[in-house]
Amino acid sequence: MMKRLLTLAVVLVAAARPAAAADNRLALGIMVGEPTGISGKYWLGPDRAIDGGASWSVSHDNAFDLHADYLFHDFGWFETGSGYLPLYYGVGGRLLMDDRNRLGVRVPVGLSYLTDTRRVEFFMEAAPIVDLVPDTEFEMGGGLGVRFLLP
Repeated sequence: MMKRLLTLAVVLVAAARPAAAADNRLALGIMVGEPTGISGKYWLGPDRAIDGGASWSVSHDNAFDLHADYLFHDFGWFETGSGYLPLYYGVGGRLLMDDRNRLGVRVPVGLSYLTDTRRVEFFMEAAPIVDLVPDTEFEMGGGLGVRFLLP
């Protein structure tokens, strides 16, 4: 599994570099939890972003998980001596590829710590998920991660 994760990371970084070089808005990293894998985030503006993951679900026998979310960041909740600590929330979708191939809606809520330069982001989130296909089911996702802004 680790070999697949590293291969996927190399492919994502190689594919994303040309797009990120022009505006420094793309960050890539890893997430650990449910699911565990590669995490990316593209900043649309100072408080909005699209994030996504390509990962493996630990609770579903290593099923492959793809998700993407539209996020809003609220920088007014917490004061820090350095860096930024926004609360974020949003809505997105999830495709879990296993023996049943599930499609659902995610509602992530989390905290990010961005360094002063915003080049490194540490995050933790919880994401309630409602699968709609093939059956309606509820579950929780979430975890911890780090992303690095590409040069």
